Amino acid sequence: AYTPMANANRLILEPAVREVLPRAGGKPVIVGLCPTDPTRAGAGMLEKVKAAGIHGVNNFPSMGFYGGGLGRFLERAGYGYGREAAFMAEAAAAGLFTLPFVYTEDHARAMAEAGVDALCANLNLPVGADAPGFGRTSVADASFAIDRMFAAAARVNPGIIRLFYCAGPVSDPEDIDAVLQ
Repeated sequence: AYTPMANANRLILEPAVREVLPRAGGKPVIVGLCPTDPTRAGAGMLEKVKAAGIHGVNNFPSMGFYGGGLGRFLERAGYGYGREAAFMAEAAAAGLFTLPFVYTEDHARAMAEAGVDALCANLNLPVGADAPGFGRTSVADASFAIDRMFAAAARVNPGIIRLFYCAGPVSDPEDIDAVLQ
């Protein structure tokens, strides 16, 4: 979805409506939409999503992957994580189920303040990824980070559904057990 070959949201929505929804058997479908797409029509896009029968959205691809100078630049230009939180607030207000990825305590708090239904702590790519922003971390550090993200969100909304994405150092059932403990 990061490939600049076409509009990322159109690339997701068209097959979701054409291929996924007809095969879902009435089960809820959540799609990842790019909240920082400069061509998106705001609430108009969310109305189309809802009218198509899609149950909810998340923020993918996400600017949460970008930190440092690039992340600060994108935020100042209006294309950072703050725009994702605003998008999720719009989606929640439109009655869609909202399940954003969060990467930091600030992201978790912002999404809870946006009124999302759930959040998914994302620990980035598997250990060894060489892309910027994807550092190595231990399972213990990952557990600590998840706890901090969930605590930040729970201070705003104690009932928020909390999930985590099994990536980063979490690579086998024992690691998942350690994080859950």
